[in-house]
Amino acid sequence: MFGNLNSSLPTVEELQTLREEVEQLNSDLVEAMEQRTQAAEYGLVLLEEKKTLQSQYEDLGTLYEGTKRELDSSVNVREHTGRGVWL
Repeated sequence: MFGNLNSSLPTVEELQTLREEVEQLNSDLVEAMEQRTQAAEYGLVLLEEKKTLQSQYEDLGTLYEGTKRELDSSVNVREHTGRGVWL
């Protein structure tokens, strides 16, 4: 790893290169952690939005079913009273 074969100690240049590499790796790690945190926050927002939309969907389904029952009931009453087709 070290350029000087006669010595087991790294040169000043090698130490500086290693320090720079460590700094770059630390910087990359911080950036990756920030991105991961941001992605997690976005994920939580999306889950909350999904929950809200699911609730609205269920409410609309309930409203639809109730309205459909009322319409069917009205049609049945109209048919049984002999009034014919609505215009």
